[in-house]
Amino acid sequence: MSDQSQYQGSQAYARDVAADKSITPNCGSASFSKTLINLRGKLKSIDLTVKALNVQEKTFVVDPDWSDETGGRSGLRYVNHHGMLFEEIFPPLPLPSGRSGYYAWRLRMADGALEFFDDYGKLLEHDDIYGNSIYYSYIDPASTLRYAMIDYIIDSWGQKVTFHNVLESSLAVVAPDGGKMTLIFGYEGTLANWLGRYDVIIRRLDKNQAILQMSRIYYNYLHLSMKEEHYLVDMNGKPVPAYCTENTYSIPIDEHARATSYSQPIQVDHLNYHQSGSTYKPLRRTTAAYDDFGCPLKTSGYLWDASQNEFVLQQSVINTYSKPLGVRNFGSSITSFRESSSSSWSPWKTKLYSYDTCGRITSETIAWSEGANVPRDSVARYTNLKTYRFNQTIGTLTESRTGPLGNTGSLDYDMRIMCGPLVRKTSPLGIVESLNYDLSGRLSEVTDALGYSTKTMYLIGPSTNQVQSTNSVGYTTTQSHDVLGRTIEIADVDIEGPSGINRILSRYEYNFVSKVVKSTSELGLVQTQAYDALGRVIQNTDRFGNVTTYVHKDADLVTEVRLNGDLRRAIFSDGLARTVKTVSYEDSGAVSLGYQLVSETAYDGFGRIRGRTST
Repeated sequence: MSDQSQYQGSQAYARDVAADKSITPNCGSASFSKTLINLRGKLKSIDLTVKALNVQEKTFVVDPDWSDETGGRSGLRYVNHHGMLFEEIFPPLPLPSGRSGYYAWRLRMADGALEFFDDYGKLLEHDDIYGNSIYYSYIDPASTLRYAMIDYIIDSWGQKVTFHNVLESSLAVVAPDGGKMTLIFGYEGTLANWLGRYDVIIRRLDKNQAILQMSRIYYNYLHLSMKEEHYLVDMNGKPVPAYCTENTYSIPIDEHARATSYSQPIQVDHLNYHQSGSTYKPLRRTTAAYDDFGCPLKTSGYLWDASQNEFVLQQSVINTYSKPLGVRNFGSSITSFRESSSSSWSPWKTKLYSYDTCGRITSETIAWSEGANVPRDSVARYTNLKTYRFNQTIGTLTESRTGPLGNTGSLDYDMRIMCGPLVRKTSPLGIVESLNYDLSGRLSEVTDALGYSTKTMYLIGPSTNQVQSTNSVGYTTTQSHDVLGRTIEIADVDIEGPSGINRILSRYEYNFVSKVVKSTSELGLVQTQAYDALGRVIQNTDRFGNVTTYVHKDADLVTEVRLNGDLRRAIFSDGLARTVKTVSYEDSGAVSLGYQLVSETAYDGFGRIRGRTST
């Protein structure tokens, strides 16, 4: 373990992007994470996904004296969520699962899950609200947190994941199916700290150091994004403002990070840049309010009306929350509707649910609600049933599903393999489909209901990254990928040609931001695309040489589409990027009639199309 924590007491480091490879925008630190274990649990809330042995891939600072602006105490600094609580347990108590160990600290998560830690701060067990658990065992139970080395983990199914050769720079993980993964790693870094508002400029360059994309992000002293500016790139390679986003937070001036949802913006304004006035002008706005548990109470969306010089409300959603004591899941849900905001609510449908002791759904009934206007000859209700059976010996979960007519099919999942994938599917008629995987959890063979199989091989080496598939009649296709995992070529074996000669079905070329700029078919026909700095297509040349250009007039929210230089369409959008009007023009080679086709679209508050008109 490193002598220094990555956290460094800074929230900038705590805001790492949840990706395998990323650069934290706040501080510029590069990070790489690898999922060591990814096993499916009895419920999604109890999946065993391990990148690092900490809580939800986060690092917390223990501070029993920390309180938010309402006086609520979570026991963790900067954590003001009233659903979270870190507390000391004295004297230490046995683990709820009955496994070896005593816990001296307990962390309650927002979803009701519990994390249990020993005297030294080592994570011993994770329990969900149904009592499903994951257990962590260490080589030396008496070791301090700094020198603790994991021995094995038992997931919610009772399967064991073991760790070997745990050294300063290597780690071996053995999954329940015997698959072994060895990692060799290293780390380095320097300390950086910002005490006030600062900005970060992000540029994406090509091999000649020319700017392809650029953005600037302004952060406050809590490392929260206050403003984001995004740029286009002109013909001279210079960045030109395009649009920006401004965030407003509820942060009491004299109380450092004490608001319950201080990290959640309460207002987000989107603006686009007008070259004529060299200024940003409003486009749309979103506002939000939260309760003490971080749940949204009200969210509203507005569009800017230039004629009235103000924001006009488009949609408002109000949420209310209640949870009777002892209730862990939904027993029923009722859906009602009304014709307009001034009419009364009418009953429509009711859903009823049943669960087993692990919290899994065992039955779902859908019925017309009492008092609903039921269509003639409609079925009053129907029920779907589910049962679960786990085979500890082979690690297979069988999920049987019975439909409303009593027909039963089943799905088998191998819980020892990464992600617990489907390995067998049996229909109510007894027809079976099967899937096989390699030790890395990759699909290796699929056998359909007729017994025909397709096999997949993965060829990986210093200069090879291919996926090869062969169907039941021997037809083989090969997908080649570059070092970034992008598909660059698809080929097969020319059956009628010389043995071993590949026929190219398609090829792809990319720019430096991974956009496809050229694709070639098996006949050698080429299609090319060009993009602006915002990733939008500005030119497309098809296989017949026709050139379609897109001119984005952002200040007017209009996109002009030209085919071989002729204006063919003008697309008008609203502040939510929805097409509200399309004007189609006649072909320049046609007999001029001077006509235009105009199509207009109207939306309701939920973004659904309310109507279309064409003239």
